[in-house]
Amino acid sequence: GTVTFLLTDVEGSTRGWEARPAAMAAAIARQYLILDEAITVHGGVRPVEQGEGDSVVAAFSRASDAMAAALDAQRALAGEPWPDGAVLRVRMAVHTGEAQLRNEGNYFGQTVIRTARLRAIGHGGQVLVSDATASLVADRLPTDATLIDLGTHRLKDLGRPGRVWQLRHRDLASSFPALLSLDAFRHNLPGRLTPLVGRQGELGAVMAELQSARLVTLAGSGGVGKTRLALAVGAEVLDQYPGGVWWAELAPVHDSSAIVSTVLAAIGGSEDPLRSVENQIALQLGGEPSLVILDNCEHVIATCADLVDSLLNANKQVTVLATSREPLSVPGEVVWRVPSLPCPGLGRRDGEPITAAALTQFDAVRLFVDRARRARPNFAVTDANAPAIAEVCHRLDGIALAIELAAARCRAISVERLATELDDRFRVLGGGARTVLPRQQTLLASVEWSYQLLDTDEQLVLRRLGVFAAQFDLDAAESVVERVGGIDRFAVLDVVTRLVDKSLVAIDDDGSEIRYRLLETIRQFAVARSHDAGELSAARDSHLVHYAEWVAALGDDLRTPEQNASVDARSREFHAALVWAISTRNTLAGADLVQGLSRSWVGLGRYGEALEFGVPMFDLIEAADPIRAITVASRLAAPVAYGGHHQKFVDLSLRYLPLAQSSGNVVAECYFRLADGAGIPGIALTPRLLLAQMAKNAGLNRLHAYTLGMAANHLTVQGHEDEATELSGQIDPGYLSAAQIAHRSIYDPAIMSMRRGDLSAAALALRDM
Repeated sequence: GTVTFLLTDVEGSTRGWEARPAAMAAAIARQYLILDEAITVHGGVRPVEQGEGDSVVAAFSRASDAMAAALDAQRALAGEPWPDGAVLRVRMAVHTGEAQLRNEGNYFGQTVIRTARLRAIGHGGQVLVSDATASLVADRLPTDATLIDLGTHRLKDLGRPGRVWQLRHRDLASSFPALLSLDAFRHNLPGRLTPLVGRQGELGAVMAELQSARLVTLAGSGGVGKTRLALAVGAEVLDQYPGGVWWAELAPVHDSSAIVSTVLAAIGGSEDPLRSVENQIALQLGGEPSLVILDNCEHVIATCADLVDSLLNANKQVTVLATSREPLSVPGEVVWRVPSLPCPGLGRRDGEPITAAALTQFDAVRLFVDRARRARPNFAVTDANAPAIAEVCHRLDGIALAIELAAARCRAISVERLATELDDRFRVLGGGARTVLPRQQTLLASVEWSYQLLDTDEQLVLRRLGVFAAQFDLDAAESVVERVGGIDRFAVLDVVTRLVDKSLVAIDDDGSEIRYRLLETIRQFAVARSHDAGELSAARDSHLVHYAEWVAALGDDLRTPEQNASVDARSREFHAALVWAISTRNTLAGADLVQGLSRSWVGLGRYGEALEFGVPMFDLIEAADPIRAITVASRLAAPVAYGGHHQKFVDLSLRYLPLAQSSGNVVAECYFRLADGAGIPGIALTPRLLLAQMAKNAGLNRLHAYTLGMAANHLTVQGHEDEATELSGQIDPGYLSAAQIAHRSIYDPAIMSMRRGDLSAAALALRDM
């Protein structure tokens, strides 16, 4: 709801800790006691562990209470006899607005952030008050307290300027230096009408890199939020660069020769025909530390690299922060990959739908909600629409631009409808703000911008990589891309590396194996371009053949845990390959896939996949190649049966056994595999007896004994012990395995007797073994 925040911190605390650590520890502890008392007396609360360093966060339901607490705290701090001369000067800010609880102890949202920004421009002993709070407390100030208008100021969030007030009282100091707002520093940072959501961790990390590196490049895919992050970093470090923080927007500049002139104009210089422009830039920046931010370098990357290299060598006080979809490749460059916003999965692990409360921790959701409310002010997150919001953010890979475009659509359609439309996201996610760059107005334009910057080989490889459904390794990429033709296998590595550099292919490195993937938005774009190029079918065929060969190479032996794990890691690729094989009736590669995967379907417990993919593929194989269908059916029998699809197993068995008999190619191994499935409780008796008779006719006496034992077990489980005993009597005792199966038909009654609680009968059955 609406909350008034009081935020405090100690001015110059770092210097105090370094100079007098013991005295500082005592002073800070005393400060906390003073603040706690003032906050508690006036009905405020302190969120658990929300303050950072020597700061305090307090929340109040009434703005007047927050003002009274701030006044009492500053009066007590001013009159405190600090130990060993460790005088603390505490700056404070009070601001009111809507806020949300992340949990029982912590707030989040733009109101808290803006209060912190307001506090940051003040000085020790000063209480700053936002215009929102001032309007609420104008007639309810503490006795003898007044508010002084300090004018309009821009805060470091680069949002709208706001009027700032100072709390005055005769017991407080009244004279302070000028506020440390944006206007107090040299810069040309553009303002922003919407706030930066999240990115606090990224802000700190990039700022830390700038402490030790003179060139940091924020790299990432289009729309991920590189520009907004660079702007936020520039605002945060203004006080560290007395020479200024200078913003140069390069996206509209398409003539490489105009780049240096654009940068010179951005820092306030004018061209001198007697000097090179690069030299003029270095001289204009002067001898004080300065930061130059070059935004959107990718389309003029070579010129930007030359300029940065020249500038860093000509002026040792200059630091450069660049944004680009690929590195500049300049000596000393630190490439910092901007990640997508954290987003939720599609549901809880227990299968229950995700709730509104569970979404608040994700920056992608917070961005979506903020922008959706701007498009439709009555938009609200509820338990009913929370799963759809989670799906939208998840399927858009946490890409900021895509989320903002999606949120804008909430002006006209429900978020549930929006989630269903994302299969055609390039049509749906358009209609961005008219005043932004054309490539930021639609999701398609953003991705197309990156694609058009690629060379011919890079475009070709990206198109073909679109057939991968999830992660893939380099071998898979080389195989699939080369098989279609037009590029050498050994060139694929170089091209994939360049696509990684250009933020179109992502790397997942778990420390043991490097794997690649395309964000879903990039993948859909690549598939569309592959279709346009007339090569999509060939690429999908290549994908299918590669994975059929990969799984066939595992052999028919039982899979080790490591092999099953490898299969599991590629499961989405197998699904995609089988769907394509079924749709194109490719029974040759499809048979290899089903036959090879059946072992792992059992080992991984993925019985449903045998039914979903294996059985439809078998139907096609049976019609095209009855001989091959024998082996495929025998492999499918176990996963189908173990998955509890007993009727499907019976249908498969009854179709398969006559097929095997009529083919004249009765293979014992195939029979054994089917017999494995026949041993599962719940399978009807008929296919077992049929299998036993066929084995006897074929002279496969061991298989005959095995299948009779399975049939006896079936009868035992069904409670027909006499019939089971009679059937077991037909087993040739000369076969060890058959004898073991016969014994099992006695063991099963023991188990059933124990389940009934008849321990005497169970003991008798076991003794008879």
